[in-house]
This record gives sequence, structure tokens and C-alpha cells, in this order.
Amino acid sequence: MRLRLRTDRLAELLAASRLSQNHWALKLGLSRGHWSDIVNGRHPFPSAKTRERMLEVFGVPATLLFAADEGRGEDIDFRMAIASRHEIMEALGQGAMGTVFLATDRTLGRLVAIKVVSPEAAAGVGSAALLKEIAWVARLQHPNILPLHEAGEQAGHPYYVMPYVREGSLRALIQQRRRFTLGEALPLVNGIARGLSHAHERQILHCDVKPENVLVQDGHAFVMDFGIARKLRSEALEWAGQRTELDFSAGTPAYVSPEQARGDREVDQRSDVYSLACVVYEMLSGRTPFGGTTTHNVNVKVSAPAGGTSGGGSPPPSNP
Repeated sequence: MRLRLRTDRLAELLAASRLSQNHWALKLGLSRGHWSDIVNGRHPFPSAKTRERMLEVFGVPATLLFAADEGRGEDIDFRMAIASRHEIMEALGQGAMGTVFLATDRTLGRLVAIKVVSPEAAAGVGSAALLKEIAWVARLQHPNILPLHEAGEQAGHPYYVMPYVREGSLRALIQQRRRFTLGEALPLVNGIARGLSHAHERQILHCDVKPENVLVQDGHAFVMDFGIARKLRSEALEWAGQRTELDFSAGTPAYVSPEQARGDREVDQRSDVYSLACVVYEMLSGRTPFGGTTTHNVNVKVSAPAGGTSGGGSPPPSNP
């Protein structure tokens, strides 16, 4: 069941505040365009993460801002729109970008994974720009990069189709094993590094290297989602004079490089290397190098003097 935003109640809360819409967008961690669309009713079904943040910031009960909507879900429209080519079987996972579905390619008779980007997530950049970014990434051809079969938009949802990797993500393996031996980790790390190197040679950064974005099958690593998640938070930054679409300040807190967290304009391939090092640390030790659940908190700990703390952070844990 979906939860619909009560725009009239939201308008009342905003009218009673002296903050500008830009200030509210900053407090909520949303782009100005995205927040404007929510306020004006163009996105009546905010994601679970956005709903949680709105309730926290406004300090009101969920029933005040949201109401159950028993109408047909948007995913039903999408399923019907692609039914002639793909039959969706089940959801494999859901995140801030949208949902990944297991599906059958009716034409070729194979299992595939379809990542469906929610209209809310794509609001800030637009479907056309997102699909252009996907097309750019699809040019990458390497044994350690997960290929893209096709991409498009149906029922207002941008989507792209990938091979289905049965064994799942490196995150799942870390949760199962807790720690890898050096012998187990090296082949996977080498594969990830080769995939990243191939992309870097073509002036494409990943910007979100983490265990969830590495799939593993029979000991072989596939890196996925090059730059696509970052495109959804674009601010027209530049790397090497060629790419002008990616917001390098975005990233996953436990793995984002300090320069990327600061939003530096000079971010290059070394940022991805830093993130990979954090992944390797977690594979070998069973924990991330620095604690914290937000980019700011992690960055404070990264910047803390050796042997001391800064801003309530703690020094990096010693090697096990």
C-alpha cells in the first residue's frame, strides 16, 4: 500500500514557518527542484527515506502528513508497459534509486535484472538526461564490468536491463563470511580494480564504489552502476574537461573519499581508488575503516589527527 502526501497539510506547515523553500530543501537533504515538485504535488508518493526525513524535520506524526492510498500502484503500470518483452517475477531489492526486479526476457528466454528508477529519484535530472548517462556507461565493455542489455522509459519510469547474477552482491558475501582471507579477497579485488581502471581510461568515474555495487559469480567480480546513481544528484561538475554531469559530492558515507565528500571540483580516479581501499579493509577486517552513518561524521573521523579524535569521532580501529 502506498502512502500519499497530504499536500494541504504540508502547505499549512510551510505557511507557519519563516524558512524559505531553499532552506527546507537543505534541511531535508533534497535538491531544490525535487523539493519544489513535492510541494507542488507533482510527486505525491515520496520514497520511504524522504517520508522518514520529512517526519523527522517537521516533527509531526505520520498520519498528519501521509494517508494510505489503495489505488493501483505505479509498478503495475510499469509491469504492463513492458509485458510484451519482459515478465517481472519478483523484487530483488529496493533502494534510494528505485527497485531491482528479477524478470524473464521473453524474446531470448533468459533471466535478467531490471533496475527501475523511481520518478521521484529521477526528478532532479530528468529521464532524458539520465538515459543519456546510461547510454554513456553502456559503452564500457570489460569482463569485470556488468554490461547493460538495454535501457528506456515506460510508464514514467526510466529503467535499464542487466544480466542476472545469481550469487548476488559482495555485500551479501561479507555478511555471510564476516571476513575474507587474503587469498579469497585478492582475486575479487583485482577484478574490481581492473574494471575501474578500464572505466578511468575512458574518463568515466564510478563515484560510489561499495560492496552493494559489486556482484560476484563463481569468484568473478562485476562492477555495476558506474556513475548512474551520481547522475541522479547532478550539479554539473567537471572532470578532465570531458564529463560535466556528475555530482562528485554524492557518495556512500563509509566509502566516500574526503575530496568527494567536500564536493571538490578536482576529483579524479583516485577517489574511486580510496573507496576501493575502504571496501578491501572491510573485506579483510569485517568492519568499515571509520564509523559514522553520515558523510559528515565519517569525514570528521577521517580528518582527525592520528591518535586523537575530532568532533566526537574516534580514531580508526587497529588491524585485527
